[in-house]
Amino acid sequence: MAYNIVTIVGSIRKESLSLKIANALAKLAPASLQLDVTTLQGISFFNQDLEGAPPADWLAFREKLQKSNGVLFVTPEYNRSIPGVLKNAIDVASRPYGKSSFIGKPIGIIGNSPGPLGGVSAVKHLQNILPGISG
Repeated sequence: MAYNIVTIVGSIRKESLSLKIANALAKLAPASLQLDVTTLQGISFFNQDLEGAPPADWLAFREKLQKSNGVLFVTPEYNRSIPGVLKNAIDVASRPYGKSSFIGKPIGIIGNSPGPLGGVSAVKHLQNILPGISG
């Protein structure tokens, strides 16, 4: 049985370095590890007013995470932080309060950037965010 790891790509650029890294990792993974490369283009903006009747895209994303054995973030750094689309996806998946889709999941983080610090600020921001949502 292979472990299913949702690999969340933090950039929505078609030719993003993060997507290339995630796809390369998926190809290199051993048979015991299935990396499900997941992009964030289809996830609508989080709005707490919609929590009573969440959009289908939120429900599908949450279910994908809940069924996984873990989560790997592969993200660029934008303005010394994570991209807005990634923060939005985390907000969607961590709700409703007390029912985060990240609960009990082991989490990995890969930051990347063509700059000299290689995404270190984005990684640090994810490290600050994730314990609060039980990742």
